[in-house]
Amino acid sequence: MMWNAELQVCCYASPSWIHAQSYPAGTVIDPELQSHFQTVIGSLLYLTLGTRPDIAFAVTKLAQHAAHPSQVHFDKALYICRYLVGTKNYILKYDGNSGEGLIACTDSDWASDPSNWKSQSGYFLKLAGGAILWTSRAQKTAVVVHIVSKISDNWYIWLCHAD
Repeated sequence: MMWNAELQVCCYASPSWIHAQSYPAGTVIDPELQSHFQTVIGSLLYLTLGTRPDIAFAVTKLAQHAAHPSQVHFDKALYICRYLVGTKNYILKYDGNSGEGLIACTDSDWASDPSNWKSQSGYFLKLAGGAILWTSRAQKTAVVVHIVSKISDNWYIWLCHAD
């Protein structure tokens, strides 16, 4: 994927995120830019499925602009690629001797996305120091934050009693 994005030689990028605005309705989109953007985003989405959960949030936010990407969106997709190059030796490590056991965390914010003013909430579970389950979702109502917390609790209880 890095060869296709012409990133064989590039600098390391840190994992920061800035919201990019969409084009106004009716704006003509460059088909070549759109094609390149969709190719890179498709490859990044594939990576988020199991090998790179750390980029899932940023990639899914960018994927929302696949039909009408701007140069800013494409630059941010390439930024994620540079981050991947800089972190290619990072791993999820499961250490049974760590004594950490099962850990569950949940978090939410309040209307942090300026494009739609929706809140984001999510949870993750760690076992032996490595992530085993995670999710992050845009919320429609404040009640859903409680529901996500309850789902996290249910997974935690189920995993504690699994043999």
